[in-house]
Amino acid sequence: MAHMSEIRTLTDELRQFVADKGSDLFGIAPVTSYEGAGEQMHPRYYIPDAQAALVIGLRVPKAVVAQVERHATH
Repeated sequence: MAHMSEIRTLTDELRQFVADKGSDLFGIAPVTSYEGAGEQMHPRYYIPDAQAALVIGLRVPKAVVAQVERHATH
């Protein structure tokens, strides 16, 4: 098992990596935080031995969202 200092370093490296690629949001959530979620929303549905989930967010311009909404209703 990795030491806390090694985990912290890996987390920092991942955070910097996704920031360098243009992400707007980064986080790590323990899979226990998904308890009560629908089956297909739980990370262990896809990776049975998962311990954590990486969360990466990208800002979507309002114009793009509006365009998707317009086409989704037709």
